[in-house]
Amino acid sequence: MLTWLSEDPWPLASILAVVGLVFLIVLRMTQDGQHLIRAIIAFGLAALVIGIEHFWVTDDERIEAVVYSLANAVERSDVPGVMSHFTPNVQLKLGGETVDGLVFDDVFVRSHLENAHFDFVRVRKLATKVSPQARRGSAEFEVFVSGNQASGGSVVNAGAFPSTWSLGLQETSPQVWKVNEIRPIQLPYGSLFRGLRGRSGPGGGEGGRGPGRGGPVGMPRF
Repeated sequence: MLTWLSEDPWPLASILAVVGLVFLIVLRMTQDGQHLIRAIIAFGLAALVIGIEHFWVTDDERIEAVVYSLANAVERSDVPGVMSHFTPNVQLKLGGETVDGLVFDDVFVRSHLENAHFDFVRVRKLATKVSPQARRGSAEFEVFVSGNQASGGSVVNAGAFPSTWSLGLQETSPQVWKVNEIRPIQLPYGSLFRGLRGRSGPGGGEGGRGPGRGGPVGMPRF
């Protein structure tokens, strides 16, 4: 029940506030001091319910904060800010499979951010899930982006476009959640998108393709 209160306390708080008002009205009509006590109790409970929501942060809210902070870091082209939300072994998965040999480090992120300028990066339709026992979670959301990409001495304006993403997260220390998996779900192809192939790794061939890999997959250059 407390988790429910922390997620959305306003229905119960509103009911308690209305009850308090009713007691005040009855107090005015009857001049019975007991109704004043009841009104104070009702208003006090309403304040307590709102206080629970304000001070008690749930795991879902912590994951939401990671997603919004990550989007803000991308918008600023802040490489250290982006990397601070990743685990050291963060993986990119395409179609449920990890890209062979891809090292998702600050060099990789910088290569995709340094030439990009974002007018805005907006997160919409964010949905989170948490597995309390495993201390793992996920976030699925839509990102709406507008910006331009410097390429070959020219700047290409990409306009505005949406994409859909899923992130896997794990609690790396108490109350600290970081991204350990990145899964593109729906990606438009445009001027901010380039072909991405996994870098050469164990068993990888020329161009970074592992055995059985197809051609390049479109990825946004953020």
